[in-house]
Amino acid sequence: MTGISQTGAYLSAIDLLGKKYASANSKPRTAKDTIIDSIRRIDPKNADALEKQLNDTKQVIAQLQNSKVYGAQSSKAAAAEKLKRIKAEIQMLKAMGGDPRVVAKQIARLAKELAAAVREYASASGATSPDQTASTAVAANTFGNNVTALNTVAGSTTDSGTAVSASVAATAGSGETSAPEGKDKKVDGATQVQDSAATATTGAALAQGARQYQETQQQKFKNDVQEQGAKIMKKTLGAIADREFANDVSIVAARLKALAGQIKQRLHEKGDHKVDQDIRQIGQELLNVEKIVSAITAPNQGIMANDYA
Repeated sequence: MTGISQTGAYLSAIDLLGKKYASANSKPRTAKDTIIDSIRRIDPKNADALEKQLNDTKQVIAQLQNSKVYGAQSSKAAAAEKLKRIKAEIQMLKAMGGDPRVVAKQIARLAKELAAAVREYASASGATSPDQTASTAVAANTFGNNVTALNTVAGSTTDSGTAVSASVAATAGSGETSAPEGKDKKVDGATQVQDSAATATTGAALAQGARQYQETQQQKFKNDVQEQGAKIMKKTLGAIADREFANDVSIVAARLKALAGQIKQRLHEKGDHKVDQDIRQIGQELLNVEKIVSAITAPNQGIMANDYA
């Protein structure tokens, strides 16, 4: 085994056992302590570094899980860290060999942990929301509707301004041509001119208001376009990350399935069926993983991560 593969295997082996070991003359020791000591006897150069790597990984996971600032992103990152650890443990299991029944139980444990990590990621990614393609289409339709509405508003305001101006002109012209003859005609004509001037002022104000409203709507539309574009970009990047995670999960699940099949064959060749229940459990957990991965990559199918809790 090369130095790199040894490093990955040793790092994973430290977490394989969960029980504590103790003797009458020593304080309780964990499986981690026992395995680290064994590694030191075989490869003392890497023992301390491996222990530090494991502690750092656990610390990162704990920090991400306890973080309330990053919310869903921290949950996704924590799930990704768990996936890395599971990968390393699979490499170790393939390298160490050992009792097939023990290995089968470890595979069952890893399959269960994989399902939990994928479920955590799916919950954080909002796997029941519409997929990116649908979101983009909806956004595009929204933009189109906004453009149509804006053009309608612009046209109506322009027409209103034109109508007001025409009305003002007509009224003014009417005042000039329909005034009565004589003294009364002069008085009535002056009154109509004043009314026409007031109407013209009002019409100009309305036209100016219409133009200002149109400009405001245009600016609002531009702002909406920028905001929606930023949201789409964010969703797109999130969708890419989701697909990458789902691909990694599928690879890990395939490795667990293949390893479980090898162990099952070895035991059945010896007539040993004691771990068949563990093998069935592995298959069920991996089936759950497959379904949740489908929810992550195609959320519009309506699959919820909690359905497989």
